[in-house]
Amino acid sequence: MLAIGVVGFCATFAEGASADWTAVYLTEVTDAGPGLAAAAYTVFMSCMAGTRLLGDRLVRRLGPARVVRCGGVVAVLGGALVVASRAPGPAIAGFALLGVGVATVVPLVFAAAGDAGATPGEGVAGVATITYLSGLTAPAVTGWTAGALSYPAAFALITCVVAVMTVTAGALNPRGGGAAGRPAAETSGRVEKAVPQAGARPVDVRKAGNARALPASAEIRQDLRAGRRPRPAGPSGPG
Repeated sequence: MLAIGVVGFCATFAEGASADWTAVYLTEVTDAGPGLAAAAYTVFMSCMAGTRLLGDRLVRRLGPARVVRCGGVVAVLGGALVVASRAPGPAIAGFALLGVGVATVVPLVFAAAGDAGATPGEGVAGVATITYLSGLTAPAVTGWTAGALSYPAAFALITCVVAVMTVTAGALNPRGGGAAGRPAAETSGRVEKAVPQAGARPVDVRKAGNARALPASAEIRQDLRAGRRPRPAGPSGPG
């Protein structure tokens, strides 16, 4: 749970600090006018929103940990571009990459948190406490760093935080090998039974001879046409 919280903390730190300081960075470092400064914020938020809408497809194809790692690499590249930029164009491109990189992380963190504790509520509450601490610390730490050192130094710090997120992304891998997050050994060896449908008795599908345990649909239709009740399901006789 702690490792998942660290991933969420880093993502929220980068997301919040970038959103709060994008326009200021463009104004103070690149001498951009108010229009370009506002455009940089819009680009950052639009890239983050657009990528988040595609997040489900990416997770189904790559898995949560790999999506966060790839996003972290993109965000680190974006942060490095922001730090190195002294013109509005490259800086805006860097903020766009930052938005793309951190977009899917927080939803994946809370999805993993539901499986991290003894109960889903306990896991989400614990991870949320760690994650949202960054909402209190990110603006203050970023502002202090910018005032004491420089705005590029502040975004270098944000880039380092994103790098930590990338390294710890493995915490978002589902626990166990079962489809619902349970260990595969927990379900191995159990007798799998068919789900009862319309009052039918459960059938042990691992027993031999169950191929004719239920009457075929064609036989049911034939019985109905003849005015007879469908024959009940039962084990086939000795062949």
